[in-house]
Amino acid sequence: MSGSDTNILRRKIKAAEARQAKASLQNALVQNIEKATTKVFLDSLGIEVVAQVCERTISSHTQTIEAMTSRMFGIVAFGEDVGLTGFDSQFINTAITHLAGGASGAGADRPVTNTDATIFKLIINKILTQVFDIPEAVQSDVGMQGYELEKAPLMFLLAEKKYALLRVDITDVEGSHLGRFELAIPLSCMEKISAMEQRNSVLQEHDTWYASMSQIAIDAPIELDTIVSRMDVSLGKILDMKKGDLLDLANGSLTNLSLEGRTLNGAKTIFTGHLGALKTHKAFKITRIPEEEQTLF
Repeated sequence: MSGSDTNILRRKIKAAEARQAKASLQNALVQNIEKATTKVFLDSLGIEVVAQVCERTISSHTQTIEAMTSRMFGIVAFGEDVGLTGFDSQFINTAITHLAGGASGAGADRPVTNTDATIFKLIINKILTQVFDIPEAVQSDVGMQGYELEKAPLMFLLAEKKYALLRVDITDVEGSHLGRFELAIPLSCMEKISAMEQRNSVLQEHDTWYASMSQIAIDAPIELDTIVSRMDVSLGKILDMKKGDLLDLANGSLTNLSLEGRTLNGAKTIFTGHLGALKTHKAFKITRIPEEEQTLF
């Protein structure tokens, strides 16, 4: 293979990875981030908000860091990978003032403290826990581990790979802006998420198919016959019979009936019983369920 062919192959592989990651950014992950953010704000801060992923891009680690506009940057572990999260001044102010019970807008330009970082670690970890469907009681490999206030140290933290950057705008129910946070997820992690969702989708389709087929089987009609007795009669005798003739049922009994179902494999005895009555109608009263009904089909 020539050098140009190798370069073409590499570009195709990278393009395929980008397509897969972009597909991940269009699927349930984005919806999960929005829903999780809304729920965490309501549960933890007592604020009813609308969260919307307003921007989503894929770029190198340096371009991702340069594009981030946050004031405080959280270092997030995604299993064996490292990503980032970030919060702007308004987001920080909104969370702190609601937790402290202060007036909205107070202290918007004050310096970020370790206490702020601890609070935002709690908030973002709650969001990530719900986004990635992780039980809170379980020690997870996904979550914020530390923070930085400057971008320069971040260049040494991220690996030289592609990252998906999502910006999430937070507004109240009246549309007032409450802040924004950013989430930089390693592309390798996005690929794992995409593969997992595809696998879950296949499993969901299988479960849906199985449920539908089970319901079809349950609702499928089966023709039933009540049998008093079985006997062998020659065709000649049957042809000679006329109206009023009797056919001796030597083994027949109304207290020993069989209820048979017509299946593709022939007649199968489903129940045995005897003749009964139900109000003004004759009825078949079940007295025994043969083992044969387990292999009806």
